[in-house]
Amino acid sequence: MASAISGKRHIRKMVQLTGLLFVQPLTIAITTAQTVTSIIQSIQAGLGLRRRATVTVPLPMAQAQHHLTTALAQEIVLTGRFQVTRRYWGHLSQNHLTLHGPRAHKQFGFLTQGELHDGPLGPVFDNRGPQTDLTLQIDLRALDFYQLLLAAGIILGFLVVTLKWGGLMVAPIFWGFLYGMTQWHFQHYGQEIVQLLTDLMTEETGQPR
Repeated sequence: MASAISGKRHIRKMVQLTGLLFVQPLTIAITTAQTVTSIIQSIQAGLGLRRRATVTVPLPMAQAQHHLTTALAQEIVLTGRFQVTRRYWGHLSQNHLTLHGPRAHKQFGFLTQGELHDGPLGPVFDNRGPQTDLTLQIDLRALDFYQLLLAAGIILGFLVVTLKWGGLMVAPIFWGFLYGMTQWHFQHYGQEIVQLLTDLMTEETGQPR
């Protein structure tokens, strides 16, 4: 009897030890990943690689939520004259929006996150009707941010090798070009994302401007 109890205790300890061996490293890895993500997002915000916007539509929140959920059930493909094909995809979890895109040839991609909530008028009807707000945060996709940093490093290395110390003086010019190109993408696609979400919430079928 005592031997059986001792055996069960031994098995229990082994199970606990095994759990610690797997769970603890996983917890550390998740915490580290969250910390790195937070640092990267802080750097992006410091460099101006983040946009905030608010989409307001004259609809009850439940209706706007339904429209978004239905539209995001499949990939969204945008085309236009003299424009590359852009693809967006995402989901709405309760009131939290996650939107990825555009996925397009030689274009930066973005991660858009937002929260749905009643507008300043609230859910109560008045002569203007109800409103729903979608507050957005648009960040450069992590992979594109890494590629941007890599490109900046390669440019610096090349200039230093070819121009020696003079390369340090020329590098900011090339970095400025990269930064300006990134800001243009933010400006252009930030407007497209805002217009796209406005159209989806109101069930408009027109292409974003």
